[in-house]
Amino acid sequence: MCFRRLDGLNPTGSQPGPSLADSLRSGVQGREPRGTPGASRTPFGAAPEFERLEPRSHLDTAFASVGLGFIGGWRNDSQAEAYISEGTISDLGVATGTWSVARDAGAHLVGGLPYSSITRLADGRMLRNPSRGYNGSPHEFNAARFDSAAGYNAGWWYAEYTNGTRELEFIVEQPAAASPSDLSGTWTYTLAGVAFDDNFPNNPDGTEGEGRGSSGTMTISNSLVRFQAVKGTAPRSSTTITGMTLTGRATGSHGEYFYLSKDKNTLIFADMTRGDEVFVGIAVRNGSAAAPQDLVGNYLFADVATDDYAQARGSEMESSQWVLSLESDGDYKVYDLDDYDSGGRHVISRGYWHVSGDRLTLDEDRSSGEFIFAIGRNRTTLLSLQYDDDYENDGPALGLGTRVAGPLDTWSDAPLSFTSGTPDNFGRPTLYQLGADGTWAGVDIVRASGSPSITGNLVTWYDTKDGRHHAVGLASGGVIEFIGSSRSRWIFRNLTTDVAGSAAVARGLSMMTSPDGTVSIVGLTTNGSVVRYWQSGDQDATGRPGWNFENISTEDLAPTGQTTPAFVGGLTAYATRWNGLNIAGIDSSGNVWSVWWAPGRSAWSVSNLTQTLGGVPVRGGLTVYLTSWDGINIAGLDDHGHMQVTWWVPSFGGTWKQDNLTITINAPALRAGTITSYVSTWDGLNIVGIDDTTGKTCVYWWSPTNVSVGWQATILSDIATDENGMTLPVNELRGVASSDGGLSVMGVNNSGELVRYYWKQEFFGAWRAQNVAQMAVRL
Repeated sequence: MCFRRLDGLNPTGSQPGPSLADSLRSGVQGREPRGTPGASRTPFGAAPEFERLEPRSHLDTAFASVGLGFIGGWRNDSQAEAYISEGTISDLGVATGTWSVARDAGAHLVGGLPYSSITRLADGRMLRNPSRGYNGSPHEFNAARFDSAAGYNAGWWYAEYTNGTRELEFIVEQPAAASPSDLSGTWTYTLAGVAFDDNFPNNPDGTEGEGRGSSGTMTISNSLVRFQAVKGTAPRSSTTITGMTLTGRATGSHGEYFYLSKDKNTLIFADMTRGDEVFVGIAVRNGSAAAPQDLVGNYLFADVATDDYAQARGSEMESSQWVLSLESDGDYKVYDLDDYDSGGRHVISRGYWHVSGDRLTLDEDRSSGEFIFAIGRNRTTLLSLQYDDDYENDGPALGLGTRVAGPLDTWSDAPLSFTSGTPDNFGRPTLYQLGADGTWAGVDIVRASGSPSITGNLVTWYDTKDGRHHAVGLASGGVIEFIGSSRSRWIFRNLTTDVAGSAAVARGLSMMTSPDGTVSIVGLTTNGSVVRYWQSGDQDATGRPGWNFENISTEDLAPTGQTTPAFVGGLTAYATRWNGLNIAGIDSSGNVWSVWWAPGRSAWSVSNLTQTLGGVPVRGGLTVYLTSWDGINIAGLDDHGHMQVTWWVPSFGGTWKQDNLTITINAPALRAGTITSYVSTWDGLNIVGIDDTTGKTCVYWWSPTNVSVGWQATILSDIATDENGMTLPVNELRGVASSDGGLSVMGVNNSGELVRYYWKQEFFGAWRAQNVAQMAVRL
């Protein structure tokens, strides 16, 4: 929907590129843009045990794309080149394949893909690494995912180059087995390209011409493909299928290439015999009438408009990328994608939307403008068909919109994760993830990956550096890292065997993320040594992150005359804003110890905080929360179940303090081994545990908006509205504060099911409770 020209996404500072034709003939040029969007997550997990499964192998994902590189001109001087690519993508995103361009004699093989891997982002987008297209390194680019396992049935890549070239590419995952009968039926198509004019005075080589588009009906019967245009002029009335592969690639008698999507309801195609014209297009299979409630949501769009509508905006081919929000009350809003990414919420079009059969129409407010889309059978794909503005300028449009989960403002959030052993998956841990749309999904991570049996808890995180979900657990043979490319697709590796000189962690598994995004995994060996694995910042040949290892006890503490504490129970790792690394735990006497390192120090150190401040010993584990004013708070329970908080702020210098919060606010005593903590986006401090007398969930909380009142205690179990028969959690809790302001407290009930208390700003202070295990979709 070409509301205006766009620029500025991920600027690269690359030099002006070659001409369109030269770029396509000579291959990829330029350098990689900088920047990786995403958001870090807080880890949490539980502690089930389960039996070993046989290893499972993963197959690479086959994909295909069709693209058009073009420069929209005026008066028959538009330029265009069509191209196709075919390849595979591994579970870790490593991409291999080839690409070809249209020539007079048909598709001409150029070489390998211009990028080596892709990163799937949680907001429905993806990155190419390096971020290159078929004309080199763009100054602006964006892309929508196409992996069908995550619900994206077709995706796109859009790029703009400094020499004026633009690039629009459609991508689908290919089926494993397809036949000509899978093409049969009635489709709605849209296409765009350039009709070359050899007689035009400024076009002696026949590479310039008129930008044209067409949308309408495509009927495939036996081997005959018929085009019937509703808007614009079809480049030809028909073509004949001359061959088809098992992966859904069909070739036409006029040099066309058709690629069928994995769900067999989307078709992308390109004219690869340049001759008098080139074009690319996309089609969706006609289906039954769509219900409006099936379409509510947000869509990432890229398109190119032609004919009068485009010419009224400056050239014969006008392109854009944007966000369409279809609201449940029948209103729609359109945002410039670049403006939205920069934090802006300027609406560039608004109005009302309605559905008729398998067509979506947007009626622009205060004008006669109308925009029509075809609705894919999957209800997550929209095709731009035609645009009519307020001045009787109309024309066909080639565009694809793919729906993303959840409201726009939560795109940067990674799903929440939790692990628990439940009876319905034989005691193996289920990794639960909450999508931005509020839907829970649960995956048996061991079965999904084929990993060895895991003992104890998993720690999980979303890594912004590669756009993937990660988890780490302990097996008898070492430290196991899980890497997820989607909710249901996971692989594993054994860090202990992969990282030279490393040692296995036996217990006390914990993790922390430094301000620079480096993840550290810490734990205790069988002889009680404190060890650390941390990300090296590089990747191996398959795209997996590299890791380093150190034995803090033998390499730093012992050589400096320091003794490693005899830790009991778990460890709690945390990193401060100034990149201080800390590992906290307790010994058998209840002393709180900190193994720590700070920038500028040559080695790790160890301190007995309880002894230093003459504090009260604690039992049953620790929880740590950090504040925006650089406060460090280490909380634990004493023999009476009272909350003892050992805390420090920069103004204390080298001194720590300890307070008994339970006595201070007359709160319930809590059960050892159940406490957790979290800090809200507005700096609210929260410590949660299970009431040792009643078994109910109790939160100690402090709000910066009510400092005069101080800390308070609330029984969540008494105030939360039960949604689906939740029963009380009985073991260690996990608290999470989301970047959208939401709060969650999770645990496992007597039946081994994951349950949750949660709060959102739109609840106006109310809490709700739900049995996650009963409502989660099993993957």
